[in-house]
Amino acid sequence: LINKGKTLIFPNPAKDYIKIANFDPGDKKPVIQFFDISGKLCQETKLSNFVRSMKIPISLKPGMYITRLKIGETVHYVQKLIVVN
Repeated sequence: LINKGKTLIFPNPAKDYIKIANFDPGDKKPVIQFFDISGKLCQETKLSNFVRSMKIPISLKPGMYITRLKIGETVHYVQKLIVVN
């Protein structure tokens, strides 16, 4: 787990969406990425750098994923995420 600040990603477990809160990208471009347990990138969503909280739809099969928030080239947050039906 990496958390540079007070960023939250919830709910966990998730179904159709996650919420991300308390992130401050400044003038950098934020991206949230979802990797399966083998390390394959399964979904990537570009986020607005003008919003500090948002709801993100996910289209992932049930299972365990690693969620990574990058702001510019810096990894800002990493968390395990469980997706259910």
